[in-house]
Amino acid sequence: EQQFVRSSLRASVARAMNKISLHGLHWKSSATTLSTASTATLSSAGVSSHCSSRTTIDEDQADRIANLAECLFELSEIPNPSSCDCQLASDAIKMLFQFRYSLEDICCTLAHASSYFPRDQTDGGAIDGHAGNVLVVLIFIAHCWCHDDAMPLRQWHRRLFRKRCTIRALNMAVSRLLSRLNYRLRMDDFDLTIRIMGLKSASQIDAI
Repeated sequence: EQQFVRSSLRASVARAMNKISLHGLHWKSSATTLSTASTATLSSAGVSSHCSSRTTIDEDQADRIANLAECLFELSEIPNPSSCDCQLASDAIKMLFQFRYSLEDICCTLAHASSYFPRDQTDGGAIDGHAGNVLVVLIFIAHCWCHDDAMPLRQWHRRLFRKRCTIRALNMAVSRLLSRLNYRLRMDDFDLTIRIMGLKSASQIDAI
């Protein structure tokens, strides 16, 4: 039974890494080490079909994005985010809307990210440790976990982090945060439902 659990863990880690890895960097954890040959690169494969089409953001959508960002910080237990943190989180949510992810998909992603942040009370290292930086990297991790058709890391870097850090530093930050989460990305179903309901309510959409 223990061998089965270890095998399942290795498979889960490999799946997460194959989604998230960029440029063939080595990822290491206590459970497994993935080599360059076995690690998929999102720069050449697995590119989301959402990246080929965008939508514009109207005034109502902008208000919805601001409300979702505010709710995200509340659920993440970040009481006094800076204006820069709020702007970065809003930009990340805006990007997901622009690339035609549905409200339900976005709320699911944000719900996961908000549950990850309290589990990580230290900084993100490579991206200077601001709460907004760490939270948006966690949004990326949650996005990859929740959606097979996820946007590659280079899109997130180009649109959100280009002036903040290098792509290599961002890649390392993703690896570090995954390690701090012990690669445990699945949420309790009840907690997930409550968080999604809160996010939908904040977006002024009735929870289903």
